[in-house]
Amino acid sequence: MSEKKLIYTDICEEIKDTVSLQEEMEKHGITLIRSGRKLKCACPFHNEKDPSLYINTEDEIEWFFCFGCDKNGTVIDFIQYFLGLNLTETIRYFCDNYNFRNSFKVVSIEDLLTKKFKEKKDRRFIIPLATQSSLMVYDFLKGSENKVADLTSIGHLLKEIDEAIEMEDREYLKAATRVLSDVIKIKKKKRENNEQPTS
Repeated sequence: MSEKKLIYTDICEEIKDTVSLQEEMEKHGITLIRSGRKLKCACPFHNEKDPSLYINTEDEIEWFFCFGCDKNGTVIDFIQYFLGLNLTETIRYFCDNYNFRNSFKVVSIEDLLTKKFKEKKDRRFIIPLATQSSLMVYDFLKGSENKVADLTSIGHLLKEIDEAIEMEDREYLKAATRVLSDVIKIKKKKRENNEQPTS
């Protein structure tokens, strides 16, 4: 089976719930600085002098966002970016370094839909969450001077939402919508700061 047709059940959520993003970053030699309620560091994904990558450790699942290059995500995304791995290699990295071997299961999307989701009758939860995501994106792009660039910067998050809708996975969709909301809030705040006149 090709990797595009594979999804990882249980293991991704277990990794994000268990593995500390802060500890992984420090383990790979990244110095983190306390900045209010968040942590920050010089982004390892592009050259910069002033730290622009922020880490939120207060949410149930830790995540990062870089104001300089727009890289963002969870501990899984960080390892993928930092070590240059694909998803399969990233999962194996965590299995080799943590006790995840027993939950490392790969199934085809077709099998998962057949076994778990095709029997689900109530799909009403999809509509409000999908509508919420659409309204957030519309509001975000409404005040944009470069809609193509801004839409591209959140494209991977919209892909996550599309996959969650296709899989009819309530928790996956809720998490993806929450991350999209957080990222859009950060981007809108950055835009507002840039638009403020300098004295």
